[in-house]
Amino acid sequence: MINVIIADDHPPFRVGIRQTLEQAQDIRVLAEASDGPELSATLSRNPSTDVLLLDIEMPDFKVYDAVRLMGTQYPHLKVLIVTAYDERPRIMRLIDLGVKGFMLKEEPLNMYAHAIREIANGRTYFSARVAHVALTENGRGAIVFSPREFEVLTLAADGLSSPAIGMQLGISSKTVDTHVERACRKLGAKNRTTAVVRAIELGLITVGVGQDGNNSG
Repeated sequence: MINVIIADDHPPFRVGIRQTLEQAQDIRVLAEASDGPELSATLSRNPSTDVLLLDIEMPDFKVYDAVRLMGTQYPHLKVLIVTAYDERPRIMRLIDLGVKGFMLKEEPLNMYAHAIREIANGRTYFSARVAHVALTENGRGAIVFSPREFEVLTLAADGLSSPAIGMQLGISSKTVDTHVERACRKLGAKNRTTAVVRAIELGLITVGVGQDGNNSG
């Protein structure tokens, strides 16, 4: 069972999401919150929460400080940003802070359960427009990965962990992380999630290709 909290200051939105998620047999909505203090108290009462659906703007709430603090207090918690805003600076800062997904409120309600499952299973979810707005870069095609960096990033894009990638490629988990770090430096990314999404948007890797893909960079 995936335990979820919904944090948004618009009651009709919370009701719609909750009613939709309650139809999913593998998702349980533990609680709702409408502002910063209520969210803090709700998380304290529900430390086993798996996924937090989080609005960027709520009363008495600073999203960047909150996401950073939650990453320390609840390291297992995965944050899915749900918002109407798609400004690149906000998106990139939140991704760098470790959020696992970014959904626009314009998406169909049936996509929320899908996004929650993706994130709960160690993958990421980004609305198509978010990925495009956030990750369009100058110098497209100027980044070139080594063959191993390409393999590692492609498998990471498919949702594989470092141990799983290492097992598939016949290398250690530590070696996988080294290749990820090198790819991050080339992409100017602070973490694996940012690197994967940037590489996809730049056309350097393709989701679902695995080891059979070709490095277009």
